[in-house]
Amino acid sequence: MDYISVAGVRRTTGIGTDLLNNTDIGLMIDDVEKYTERWLNTKFAPTTVVETVNGDDSDTIILRHNPVLAVREVKIDGDTLSPLYLNVYRESGKVIISTQDGDSPEVNKFKKGDQLCNFKYVHGWVEHSTTQTSTSAALESTDIGTSVTIDVVSSTGLLADNWVEIEDTDGYKEACKILSVTDLTHIVVDQIVFTHTSGSLVTLLENPYFIKRYMELEAGLYAIANVIGSTYTFSTSFNIGPFSAVKGVPYPHFTAVASRLEKERDRIKSMIALRPAIFKM
Repeated sequence: MDYISVAGVRRTTGIGTDLLNNTDIGLMIDDVEKYTERWLNTKFAPTTVVETVNGDDSDTIILRHNPVLAVREVKIDGDTLSPLYLNVYRESGKVIISTQDGDSPEVNKFKKGDQLCNFKYVHGWVEHSTTQTSTSAALESTDIGTSVTIDVVSSTGLLADNWVEIEDTDGYKEACKILSVTDLTHIVVDQIVFTHTSGSLVTLLENPYFIKRYMELEAGLYAIANVIGSTYTFSTSFNIGPFSAVKGVPYPHFTAVASRLEKERDRIKSMIALRPAIFKM
C-alpha cells in the first residue's frame, strides 16, 4: 500500500533509530494501513475491481465500492454496454443508463436476474494534487481503447504508474494510469473510455492528506507505546549502601508527545466519514 513512510512516522514522533528500528516501524505501518482501509471501507489509491451485481430491470444500479473514478467495462447478460452511455455518481457509486436524446445505448436496462450485470471499474478515495496540465489535442472516438497516447501541454511532474484524472466542461471525466512518459509533451495511459476535448484538464491524483496524516499519527502512537513498553526492564531506582535513589520513569517526554498526537488523531478521526456513503441525488 505504501501510503505513509517510516521517515514520516519518525518525523511525527521524534523516535530515532537507537530506540526503534525501521523494520518494526514498517510492520506497524502495515497494520495501520490495513486497519484504516477496513475501517473506512475503501482504498486510498485507484484500484481496479470486477463486480457482479443483480439487476432489477431498471436503468439504475449502485456499485459496492466508492468513490467510483472510472467505469471501464460493462456486460449485461453477455451483452456489452458502452460506458459512454452511463451517468456515474462518483461518491455514492450510483450508475444510471443515459436515455437522453441522441443516446442509443446497446442495453437500456440492468436485466433482472442473479449475477447478470458485470462491471469492471476503478475506485478509490483520492484527491487532486497541485500538479496539473491539459491536453493539447482532442481524444476522438478512434482513440478510445488501451495504451493510449495523450498529447499534453507539459508532462512535467508526471511519472509512470501515477494516476491522473481527465475532465472538461463536456461532462466526461475519468481516471487513468500513466504507463509511460514518452517526452515533455506526450504520456501513454492504460485506458481511455471517453472522448475528450482539446484543453481538457489532466490532474495528478494523490492520497488524501488527512487520511495520510491520520495514519502517521496512529502509527506514531504504536511506535511510542512500543518504546515506552520496552522499558519494563529498566531500573527506576538503585541503592548504594544505606542510600537509595529514584531515577523516575524512562522517556517522560514521550508521554507528552503521545498526548498531543492523540488529540490531533482524534480531531482528524472525527472529521472522517465511513464509506460507502449514499448521497441524495
